[in-house]
Amino acid sequence: MNTSPTLRSDVLNGRSVLEFDGNDLMVSSASGSLMDPGAGLTMFYVATGDQSGDVAARLFQFGSSTNNSGEIVAADLSTTDGEQSGFRFNNGAALYDAPIDPDAFPIGILRVIPGEGHNEAQFFVNGLMDENRFTGNGNNPNNTIMLTDNDLELILGTGRGDDGGIFSGDFFVGQLAELAIYDRALTTLEMNLVGNYFSNEYDLAFQYNLDAFVVAIPEPSSVLWIAMFGGWIVMRRRKTMYHFPPLRSKPIIV
Repeated sequence: MNTSPTLRSDVLNGRSVLEFDGNDLMVSSASGSLMDPGAGLTMFYVATGDQSGDVAARLFQFGSSTNNSGEIVAADLSTTDGEQSGFRFNNGAALYDAPIDPDAFPIGILRVIPGEGHNEAQFFVNGLMDENRFTGNGNNPNNTIMLTDNDLELILGTGRGDDGGIFSGDFFVGQLAELAIYDRALTTLEMNLVGNYFSNEYDLAFQYNLDAFVVAIPEPSSVLWIAMFGGWIVMRRRKTMYHFPPLRSKPIIV
């Protein structure tokens, strides 16, 4: 029988985590929908890699509760065959290969724009620089991602098969410290800010893409803005009270 994950206290920088033991899952309501399906999604998570050795263990799956065709996206944190990890789309199995230590807690970012091809999605680990970006070809790279239905759900710990049933051998074994889903594709500047928040909260490394600040602020202000941002990061790490500007949309799940 499937059970709920266990809450473990004081695991990561004094914070709690959800621990999945291989048959745990949590399923949200199946009547959800996006306010603007064309705006995309940006998903942040702090979690270990899967420790089961299974090929396709899923940390979470977001999308249709009844139909996989073009209507789901998931984070695969498998650690077999070279510690593969990444994004999985429907039957396309578009796996983005990133080396994830099953005992470490990386900061993962998945950015999806519905209507674009599987290969247009972005997957980052511990930062936004080129060395943090991982890409790969899916089996159906020309298919598009369409999260437009009103039966969208979130499943933690596994996913659904083609017949709509919960997978029986695809369960995640590991720990989840944070999951936030924004209902649009965030800009690089905004991803820098959210990544900095998680880096500070959990004392984890994160490589910022400061080019976003140069593009966002016209010269000559860009140099000053980058200096201010660098000082702000230092203040955050010294636990100084400071709140970054709010994003245009709040996370669906925090």
